[in-house]
Amino acid sequence: MNIRFDLLRELANHLKYGELGHEYFDFGIYNSTTLPECGTCGCAIGECPVLWPEQWKFNTLGDPVLIGFKDEEDSADSGLGFFNLSAGSYFHLFLPNKQNPARFGGQYLTISATKEKVADNILAFCEKMEKEVLV
Repeated sequence: MNIRFDLLRELANHLKYGELGHEYFDFGIYNSTTLPECGTCGCAIGECPVLWPEQWKFNTLGDPVLIGFKDEEDSADSGLGFFNLSAGSYFHLFLPNKQNPARFGGQYLTISATKEKVADNILAFCEKMEKEVLV
């Protein structure tokens, strides 16, 4: 599996230093609207259509998905494919209370995690997993 560390780092840098598309970062929700647009708050995956508008969109349900995905397909499927992640690593990076720091690095994150904490976890994941690839 060739994890897209480049894209993960780009997302982490966007979370830490970029101008978010959502007014508020919320680790517990992909996007705060049921319209095909950016809502008031959202999480890291919710920023993907902002960061990569040529590849991501908000579907008619308001969920961030890869362009070409049907409305019934979910954001997790898009994230898994786009970043080329396993389910366990996706959960670790993008869902509250699902971290496995021993396996993937970083720390445990609750629903109240800040965008900076999520970005730090993404970067720690990249550092740990790249070392494993080199071994």
